[in-house]
Amino acid sequence: MRRAMICLVLAAMISIASSARGQEEKPAAKPLPKPGPLIAYQLTIVNVTAAPDDDSDQTTHVDLARVLAKWEQQGRVQWQKTLLLSAVENQAAHVQFGEQKPIVTGSQELPGGRRARNVTMQNAGLTFGVTGVVEDEGTILFEADVEHSYFTAHNAAKSDDESALPGKLTEQHQVQTTARCHPAKACLIGGIKNDTPEDKSQTLLFVSAEVVK
Repeated sequence: MRRAMICLVLAAMISIASSARGQEEKPAAKPLPKPGPLIAYQLTIVNVTAAPDDDSDQTTHVDLARVLAKWEQQGRVQWQKTLLLSAVENQAAHVQFGEQKPIVTGSQELPGGRRARNVTMQNAGLTFGVTGVVEDEGTILFEADVEHSYFTAHNAAKSDDESALPGKLTEQHQVQTTARCHPAKACLIGGIKNDTPEDKSQTLLFVSAEVVK
């Protein structure tokens, strides 16, 4: 009996020692990697009336402040949207905002000869996602995903007994691309030209990026 008790005590001591050695040999947790630099992005969407002598839509990188000032002086800017956001290198930055308005989808005749419009609510707005890497030369290589839609005034005629028609949703713009941004320059990543009797304009999408010091 005594010998059995001694064996049990020795077995317990060996088990505790083995467990202690296992805890000591367990590798320490690796520290989190140091985050990369913070990158600030600016997305600018601008709609300008077309000009035959304007080559800004053919240029990869531009001094956007100078170009916008020139277009403002010429009275060509119809509307402009600017979006600012930032993220650590190799991390995605994403933002979305929009609005909802009534859209006319049809009409029906009512008793008495009057007509009623069928209206539905429609979402429009802007989503912007971007992920960038800082290169040795100081340039920033980034992947961008932009989707933009907006409302404009409805040009349809109205009778005296009808209120003004709600705005209409224009064609949506969507861009997915990879580009390289030079310091102090804006990169043209996409655009669309409107060439109709009612609308001769172009909508351009610029992205600029810089490391936050």
